[in-house]
Amino acid sequence: MKKVLCLCIAFLLCFMTVGYAAEEATSTDAAEETADDLFGRVEDENYVNELIGFGFKLDGWHFCTDEEIDALNAISKTVLTEDFAKMMEQVDNLYIMMALANDGTNINISLRPLGDYAVLYKAMGMESIAKSSVDSTVSMLKMAGYQDVSVEYIKTPVEDQEYDGLQAKFNLQNQSLCSRIIMLICDKYLVTITMTGRDENKVGESFQKLYHLK
Repeated sequence: MKKVLCLCIAFLLCFMTVGYAAEEATSTDAAEETADDLFGRVEDENYVNELIGFGFKLDGWHFCTDEEIDALNAISKTVLTEDFAKMMEQVDNLYIMMALANDGTNINISLRPLGDYAVLYKAMGMESIAKSSVDSTVSMLKMAGYQDVSVEYIKTPVEDQEYDGLQAKFNLQNQSLCSRIIMLICDKYLVTITMTGRDENKVGESFQKLYHLK
């Protein structure tokens, strides 16, 4: 039940963050990439994704399988692999990684293809995009039945760099939960990395498991 709850929260948070642009370009030149490039890989207790330039130390965490991630996506990794470029034109948002700690804290990473809007997003800057998502995030959480919702714009450090994003606090089934989100643009994708858990300090500490690939 705890795992299902975490997955449901992750699914909602993925769609409530980038409320700034409701209509995205559907065309994207993805021929130079493959599904494996997008989803990254697990090696030596680490998740590595060279496309987005991040790794995540998985020691002690459960890394969700392809089947579990497929359950959150509208398309399976297998189908995506068969005709990558064509399938990516139909994808609005794609979960590429999820992992859960024993205490229920979880991470999920998602990509949103920006297509022709990538230049516009880069010109606006992530601070403006993140701040513009605050009100829509509050509204969507409340509409989904969450209580005592508060959302604020924050910066979160990863190693020696700070990233724009959001922090959301809310109650669900008599549990106080916290989500912290960082957002960045990588080439033609909007990358969203979300940590969710019951303990705000542990959620913040979990970002220390992220590291930049050299």
